[in-house]
Amino acid sequence: MPRRKSSAKGRLSAFSARRALGFVAAGIIAAALAAGIRHAPRVLARMSVFQVQTLRLEGVTFLSEAEARQAAGLHPASNIWEPKEVWIHGLESHPLVRSARVRRIPPSTLAVRVVERTPVALTAGSVVQPVDPEGILLPIDPVAAHLDLPILLLNPTDSTQALSLKRAAAVLSRIGDEVPDIYAVISDVQYRDGEMILRLGDALTRLRFRPPVSQRRLREGMAAMNDWSGRFDQGPPGEVDLRFEDQVLVRARSGP
Repeated sequence: MPRRKSSAKGRLSAFSARRALGFVAAGIIAAALAAGIRHAPRVLARMSVFQVQTLRLEGVTFLSEAEARQAAGLHPASNIWEPKEVWIHGLESHPLVRSARVRRIPPSTLAVRVVERTPVALTAGSVVQPVDPEGILLPIDPVAAHLDLPILLLNPTDSTQALSLKRAAAVLSRIGDEVPDIYAVISDVQYRDGEMILRLGDALTRLRFRPPVSQRRLREGMAAMNDWSGRFDQGPPGEVDLRFEDQVLVRARSGP
């Protein structure tokens, strides 16, 4: 019992200290505002009581606190009343961050709301790396993050393939949004000469088309593939070709 009382007393003391600090901070802010709203942030930014102690990240899956602090340029003497635009610019320069918003919580907390870039595929270069719908390479370890994504058979370090990588990533993102059941079974992707080839499922049936392709056409291709599999004993077809308007060509596998 005495130990529990001591623990409760310690928590009460810590709460009282935080509450007192909050009152002090509120008083300082009120005094600074009374001195002149225009110059208040400049005055507050010189006070150590408002140095950043806590960075609260919201909306993140991949971005770590250490990465966020480094990108924003936060250091031990950073003050929550410094210009937010500098932090936002730094954060939005990070390849994982699409947009960022910063909110001050006196006396010493910054709340950062982040919209991250979403990986839609993995590149097949010398280093496997996630890529977002705009073709931007993301600094994410796909193994540590347990990413199960289609593989783009394009080398991101090859300048001649950069545009193809961007176009293929955009098409994959659209497929993921509009027909997620098809996106979920894509094994790998090729993009060359304006054509895209998706290899689907364990059978690696090729689905060939010229982007842009509609949701309806993709559904027609999948229906033709399933119809073939139900009609013939040799299993799924080798290729479903959607390149020709109002036609779906289904080809058998060549070889065993």
